[in-house]
Amino acid sequence: MDFDLTDEQRLVQKTAADFAKNEVLPKAAEIDRAHRHPKELVARMAELGLLGVAVPEKWGGAGFDTVSYVLAMEEISRACASTGVIMSVNNSLVCDPIWRFATEAQKQDWLVPLAQGKLLGCFALSEPEAGSDAAAQKTTAVRDGDGWVIQGTKNWITNGPVADVCVLFTMNDRAAGHKGITAFILPMKTKGVRAGKPDDKMGIRGSQSSQIFLDDVRLPADAVLGEVGGGFKVAMSTLDGVRIGDNGRDRLGGRCQRVGQFRGGLAQLLQTCDGLWTGAHGLQICDCLVVKFLRQLHVMKIVRQFFVGLFHLDGGTDEVDQFVDGEGYVGGGG
Repeated sequence: MDFDLTDEQRLVQKTAADFAKNEVLPKAAEIDRAHRHPKELVARMAELGLLGVAVPEKWGGAGFDTVSYVLAMEEISRACASTGVIMSVNNSLVCDPIWRFATEAQKQDWLVPLAQGKLLGCFALSEPEAGSDAAAQKTTAVRDGDGWVIQGTKNWITNGPVADVCVLFTMNDRAAGHKGITAFILPMKTKGVRAGKPDDKMGIRGSQSSQIFLDDVRLPADAVLGEVGGGFKVAMSTLDGVRIGDNGRDRLGGRCQRVGQFRGGLAQLLQTCDGLWTGAHGLQICDCLVVKFLRQLHVMKIVRQFFVGLFHLDGGTDEVDQFVDGEGYVGGGG
């Protein structure tokens, strides 16, 4: 088997790396400090085809393969985790399920502008009491004539405060369990839809997330994504099948993001150590308490996160880690 990258894959990698180094990295710290959505970088990613990397050209995407997508995401995440998450959600959690489950008309209306970067999407499955357990959600969709009325609240929705369109999951028949879940394509400007204030997170703060409140939201029948009662399949195939995008949900995507973040963090650490080596008045670097602290704390945290994420180890599934992975990183309600 030939594992060498193709010329096309190398070109995508180089394009993403140059953009990340020259345009993303210089703004990364400021974006995180200010909790700022980097709309100018999102616009540039759209110009470069990075918001629909693997979507066929017919539907507005760049038409590249999965390897190209992973390479691009790694490079962006190396420079700025927030920008990488924004990119991954639009690609993996929004464009991909619409590409695979939408009607031709829905693809024309939504996939084309999403893949072109004219619109930005979000994926609304998690709830205050359900996490990403689709069958336990309380958001409901009730038939009303030819349409639907939706009520509920979604939690921790990445891109929620800035999204134009949402892939939304609802319970339309609780007695049917997972067969009673229906997915919708929801325009965020629909009456009754409101995004809460951005979550106060410990990190990756440029990737804004929030609650989404749905109060008597009315959608037409042609807003259903896939089949009525087929939402569980849409959700699980997006989360379990694609596994390219969103950090924390899409595991392969979380892994390639972490590879990029690990590379960026390691480069910064080595640069810091090099500065201490040349400026610590002749002290051996191994005797410098600051460097010892970095070695023992910072590096081990990075390495642990990297390998737990890369191989999806079970070490991160106890109650404490589950709390830290969810509410522990968020400082207040939406």
